[in-house]
Amino acid sequence: MKRHIRSFFGQKTGIIFDSDDQSSEYAYMTFIKKQSSGIWEKPSERQGKKIKLNLGELIMIRRVLAGLDEKWSTIHTFKEEKTQISVSRNNNNREQIWINVDSYSKNIKLPTFGYTMIVAEEQAYQDISVDIANEMIENKHNFPNLIILDVRTECEYDKGHLYDAFLLPQDELESRLSELEDYKQFDIIVYCKSGGRSQQASQILSQNGFTNIYNMQGGILAWLDVDYPIYTSSHYATVDKIQDDLIIQLDPLLKFSYTCCDNNQSDIEMPKINYTILVDEENYSETLITFEYNDSITESTIYSTRLYNYEEITDKRNRTVNFMFIQEITEDSSISYYTMNYLVQEIDYNLTISTTLVPNSSNIYNNSVTTMYYFPVNKSQISMEIVKFNFSTTLSEKYAILGKVVKEIGDVYKKSEDETLKLFVEGYKTMEKPSFLK
Repeated sequence: MKRHIRSFFGQKTGIIFDSDDQSSEYAYMTFIKKQSSGIWEKPSERQGKKIKLNLGELIMIRRVLAGLDEKWSTIHTFKEEKTQISVSRNNNNREQIWINVDSYSKNIKLPTFGYTMIVAEEQAYQDISVDIANEMIENKHNFPNLIILDVRTECEYDKGHLYDAFLLPQDELESRLSELEDYKQFDIIVYCKSGGRSQQASQILSQNGFTNIYNMQGGILAWLDVDYPIYTSSHYATVDKIQDDLIIQLDPLLKFSYTCCDNNQSDIEMPKINYTILVDEENYSETLITFEYNDSITESTIYSTRLYNYEEITDKRNRTVNFMFIQEITEDSSISYYTMNYLVQEIDYNLTISTTLVPNSSNIYNNSVTTMYYFPVNKSQISMEIVKFNFSTTLSEKYAILGKVVKEIGDVYKKSEDETLKLFVEGYKTMEKPSFLK
């Protein structure tokens, strides 16, 4: 481990900066004074003033040192102790800065001090954790020119991204650098799925004159692990029941399913799937599905029986309900389940609710999964919500509970600062009404 230690002593006051290594997200700053006896205060005896600067504070100090800001101050908090910190340029001498910590104050010449102790000399960009990234985003007054750069693919971005993130895929970055030309002096947080592509992108930006690059380690997966918010219209809800209490857990779907399109997938051989309709009657059908892959063939027969069908057509709404019994039979296995498909066409939106139910008895169903698609009319954005029930329930109880889940989903969109996501609020408010699914 390579430690970074710099000290600056005058006649009465000294500062010691100490950081562990180039990847460290903090540094220690220790102020000491020369006592009236002529002996310097001893930090080892808890004399002087020592504080642990986090990366957010280091970044702001660095901005003053680099001439991006004239001054900066904050209240540093450690446990219950609060310490006033300020850094400013000397109005009479632009080559000097003042650093003040509580009653300690030190004037340092910039050519001597520089700012290599703040960010490692060996690395042109700074690695930061998701916690530091979140702190930078939330403290917009300290980072008025902050840019969040997503270097994943468009498909990944569409499934969910940090709020206000700008998409520029890593493999297109070098050819599109001109789009960022006006932001070379801005603070730029770069992220991807898990940190690999953002590291490459940060290196490219640093090599092309961008001076304040912050690579968010762990990517959006690490961001989701600590439950920081993202822009998304897809969620995964689980419903558990303990005695009579319902426990509803709602998370971004991206946290559980990251499957996405990949431009490189075109070279991968995909299985050929053929459908052959064997029987097609009003309430009954048989379909043969053939899978061909790597010179092997697998067949499956689907037997579908419609048990219930309802249609309602009015001037304002079309509604269709289908309740089906499905059997899937292969050469060595068989599975049976029910499906409930609910389709609504309104003036303002379209809605599809599909439920898979595994039977336990004549009217009780084991674990079941519901998928909801909500399409506002004349809007490109759609929502997809997956709801998994982890306990046995009747169909009527399930849909009653589904109304409560829908309310929680609607509340998530209502709290969003994004106007596009707020478009879903009215639709989910309608769905939560007890009469809606009847």
